[in-house]
Amino acid sequence: MVNIEIIDSDTVRGLVYDSLKFAEEKFGPRYGNYEYGGHDFWTHNPCLNYPTGGVVTILLNNCARDSAKELVMQVSHESCHLLYATGKNGTNVLEEGLSTYSSIEYFKKYFIDDDYAIITTRAHENYHEAYILVEELLKVDSDAIKKIRLSKPIISQVELQDLKDLNLSIPEESLLRLVMPFEY
Repeated sequence: MVNIEIIDSDTVRGLVYDSLKFAEEKFGPRYGNYEYGGHDFWTHNPCLNYPTGGVVTILLNNCARDSAKELVMQVSHESCHLLYATGKNGTNVLEEGLSTYSSIEYFKKYFIDDDYAIITTRAHENYHEAYILVEELLKVDSDAIKKIRLSKPIISQVELQDLKDLNLSIPEESLLRLVMPFEY
């Protein structure tokens, strides 16, 4: 675990690599040629940024500067996106759900019995819905994402048939929702 008592560049970098390793264990290895190139803070929502070819940075909301809980949530969410960084904006419900799921599970490493992560997620309906759909998928098959990524390593490219091919006992409506574009 990374020491999160002092929030500085070393702390953020440590959280990025630790939470990325956590996500890789759950969902499979990174794919693509993008290398993590650091982070910055800004006034908008956290996201990945592609400043130059082959480099991806993480932009964190300023509130993460002063809150270890926000820092862990934001970094672990964005780090999960690094598994399949594409250099493009926009994704599907499945990818945002995976990043939200990963951040909530990673958060528990630092803040046991703390509801902050789930309460924060519930406050953003679109992320909460994506989280619930992914949680449903992973309850049926905890390795479903690893299986999908064998043929479709970039989650934003997963299609309905890819999910159907897993033969999971999940309503088709839920599977269809997972492959729809995510609305920010």
